[in-house]
Amino acid sequence: MLETFNGLKGQGLTCAGNSLSGLTEQEILLRFLNGDLEAFEPIYSRFKKPILKFIMKQIHSVDVAEELCQDVFLKIYHYRKTYNAEYEFSGWIWTIARNTVFDYLRQHQIGEPISYHFEPSSQETAESIIIEELEKRKLEELMKSLCNRQKEAILLRLVNCLSYEEISKSMNLSLSAVKSLINRAKSTMVRVHMEVSAEDSA
Repeated sequence: MLETFNGLKGQGLTCAGNSLSGLTEQEILLRFLNGDLEAFEPIYSRFKKPILKFIMKQIHSVDVAEELCQDVFLKIYHYRKTYNAEYEFSGWIWTIARNTVFDYLRQHQIGEPISYHFEPSSQETAESIIIEELEKRKLEELMKSLCNRQKEAILLRLVNCLSYEEISKSMNLSLSAVKSLINRAKSTMVRVHMEVSAEDSA
């Protein structure tokens, strides 16, 4: 954290120095988008651990993973004005994280970048098993039928392999809300998959 913030300050970026207490999440986001370095700190604190864990699953080197994680947050700050408010801010952050890892894997020719993965537990439904068996390309098509929040939750679960608890923290939702969101998303994906399969076989 210190290295990232010192690097940003060294490049002449602003730091308001005022307390963020009492501000809503949206107000903090607006201050960050306007270049307030202090407002960047809660964003860093919220996403740093899950992003680093995601990178570690793909890059089996602590030093490289930490360096890539720092790169992700530098990009988040420098490219903040490219954020489109029509989409979820956390989804934009995860896109930067995934692209950073993709670029590293391509540049170093290290295997296939990030696969979709889901491990059904005894509590998972048959829908989870069906989704697990679908090809990556089909999953990408099915996710187009989801709303932005559902898509974000599914990506965090399938692509980034985060636990429900980690997704809860990343999306700033309750655990029950995350489970409900993912279950609805899986139901929608399976329904669309069944409808397309029926049309193909007709």
